[in-house]
Amino acid sequence: MIIEMAPTTSTLQHAAGLILLRETTAGPEVLLGRRHRRMVFMPGVYVFPGGRLEEEDHLDDSLASVVQAPAEVDAATSAILPALARAALRELSEETGLVMQRAKARSLRLIARAITPPGNPRRYDTRFFLGDGAHFSGQLAGDGELEDLRWHSSTALRHLPLPRVTEVVMKQALAVWHDPDTAYYEITRKEELG
Repeated sequence: MIIEMAPTTSTLQHAAGLILLRETTAGPEVLLGRRHRRMVFMPGVYVFPGGRLEEEDHLDDSLASVVQAPAEVDAATSAILPALARAALRELSEETGLVMQRAKARSLRLIARAITPPGNPRRYDTRFFLGDGAHFSGQLAGDGELEDLRWHSSTALRHLPLPRVTEVVMKQALAVWHDPDTAYYEITRKEELG
């Protein structure tokens, strides 16, 4: 169940984010980029690649059989899960230059959901996927939406300006990374959304 805090005039839009982790000898690293300071939504903070669900994301259902919804996921999310996964992969490619190796599609896992609180200039109902960075290839270079795009040690993120929701989703991603049986998480408390 998703709890909305109050009605708003902002239209709620579906979105998807992709947390890429990769294992190193020093522990997991996460791919993050800083949003441009002139952006209306969440300027100047480090985030996972992701963005709004586009009409084109509904046209390709090739991920329907490989991206599975956890049992806890609501029917509305399950119905658009392939399109959300496509949006996450499309946004990753646009923003970072990385693409998933087709044979590794089953490694993409839905791990969390968050709704932007009322009062923000833009509101998103975002589903977050976790992927293994070892299953993606390409040169790190994107469309310019994310600056300072690079891999960060998951234990050294305190010095980065992170929105609260990114911190909470990162914690969930690490929990799933270390224990795949970790349950899907819906972020509903305002203090977790930032």
